[in-house]
This record gives sequence, structure tokens and C-alpha cells, in this order.
Amino acid sequence: MALRISFGYHNSTKDVLKLVGFFEEFVKRSNLQENQDVEWLNQSEVSDSEPVRLQSLYVFPLKSAGALSRDKMRFHENGTPLLDRIYCVASGTSRQVVQGKHLPKLAKIKPRVDSTKPGKIRLHYTGAEDLVVEEDEKEIDENGNKEGISVCETRVCLRKIPMMDCGEKASLWLSKILGRELRLLKISSSIDGLNLQMKSPLLLVTTASLEWLRQKLINNGVKMSVSDLVQRFRPNLLLETNESFVEESWSSLKIGCEELKVQGNCTRCGAVCTNPTKGVREAEPLATLTQNREKTQFGIYVEISNPAMVLKRGDIIQPVFK
Repeated sequence: MALRISFGYHNSTKDVLKLVGFFEEFVKRSNLQENQDVEWLNQSEVSDSEPVRLQSLYVFPLKSAGALSRDKMRFHENGTPLLDRIYCVASGTSRQVVQGKHLPKLAKIKPRVDSTKPGKIRLHYTGAEDLVVEEDEKEIDENGNKEGISVCETRVCLRKIPMMDCGEKASLWLSKILGRELRLLKISSSIDGLNLQMKSPLLLVTTASLEWLRQKLINNGVKMSVSDLVQRFRPNLLLETNESFVEESWSSLKIGCEELKVQGNCTRCGAVCTNPTKGVREAEPLATLTQNREKTQFGIYVEISNPAMVLKRGDIIQPVFK
């Protein structure tokens, strides 16, 4: 828009300054309105999104084994959940980590908190006596030296991680139920907050996305419950939603004054094909996911902004859209 103003011989400098003042006030009010509009848009971005409920919290003390359900989730200084992926099963000879997709019977091991020994984990396997996990004091490598070792050549363990052997009793227990020579290792207590997670501290999955996949599986003649899918997709956080894959449009999540930041989508591999009840590999649900989802993405990675925060089952969460 253009505006033309004419001055005559009868106008003075005072008139010009008055006009300039008018325009200054106009610009000031326009900027204020624009800022208010932006603020309103930012607020509506949040308020227009429906709050969701944190249905379940899970940690996985033993990598590739079953989940441990929690009412509350606390964190280390680096943002990793307490008790999450601090143990692993390794080859008795090479000390390389044994992945669940290579030994699916690992999924049948269920961790429990030992009520008789605070801070201890008990491992349960149907048909065997429970194992109360104890740790030797020495740190080991493949030569028995007290120094950091590269446990395996995967994205989990490309870095050298000091590990502690959990002793002969644990080794015999694992070797007997899984049918090969194995050791139980634990991340050294001197490395606070380190875990064996692959990419991000937290994995989030939603109920609506799980229900979408369940229906797709039914269409392919495969019956799996949402509970079955939760065990296969292994989230730390399970949120109740009404719309499938709405989580992929979130940039962050607000919980009171705290925030979870979205890091990106999770691309799935053959690990979701492990049947945790039977301890065997199957084609589904990865086959159906491959047919219907680009890059087999399912779930999102998130991280906390404040390690002092505590997540609680039942928390109401406000998504913020991108």
C-alpha cells in the first residue's frame, strides 16, 4: 500500500513532526498486534492439540529381555532412565554382546525387582529357579584385565564400555536355560548413567498407532493384541492417543513445567519379530509394517530437558506440534 501526502505553504515543521509521530505510533501498534498474533498462534498450537495420558512406563534392565513396568521413572544426570539396559548377556568366549534377534529366547527372561534385597534385580525364566543378580567387584576385559572393553561391534557398543562380570552362578543359569556358554555382564558402577541403548534415552509409542497396526495385521490374517505389540516394540513410554501416528507431528511434549524433546522417528528392524512368549523369530509384525509404512518407522525418540524430573504413570501430557 502506498500513501501520498502533500504539504502546502501554510504547513510548518510542527505539522511534519506531528505526522511523523502519528506514523511512529501506527508502526508501534502494528508490531504489538503482530507479536500478539504470533503469541496467540503459539498458544493455539498447544491448546488446539488434545492432551494425552501417560499410560505405562517401562525399563529394560537386561538388554533384549523382558520389560519391567514402573509407576515412576527417574533419571541419571545424562537423561537415561534408572535401571534401563544396564545388564547384557555376552558370549562366554568372546565377551561380545548377544543380541535378541540372534538369540530370541532372551525375550523369555523377565526381570523383577527383588523385594528381599533392595536394589537387586531378580531374573525369572519359566521352568527355572529365579536368579538374584550379584556382581563381582572386578572389572573385566577379554584378557581378564581391569580396564574398559569393546563389548561388541554394533552401534550399541562401538565405544569401549567398562563391564563387570556377574559371576559363575549367573553364567551357569544363563548357559543352562539358553543352551550355550554365556556370561552376564553389568555396566561398571563407576560409569554413572551409561546404558546399552542404541540411539536415544527414551522410546515413545502410542496406543492409536498400535491399534492401527493390530488392524492391519488382522487384515493379513494375523492376530496380535495391543499388549503383544507393546512387548515386541519395547517402548519406555506408552501414551494414550486417538489418532494413529500423530506423534510424528510433535516437536515436544509438556508435562507441567517440564519438557520432553522429540529427536526423530524410530526405524524398526527384525527385533520386533521376536515372539516374547515362545522365544522364537517370526515374520510379523515387520512384514505388515514394511507393506504399510515408509522405512518401517514406528514410534519416536524423545529426551528429557531436566534430569531431576520424575515421570509418573497417569501423567497428563500436552503435545506441541511442529
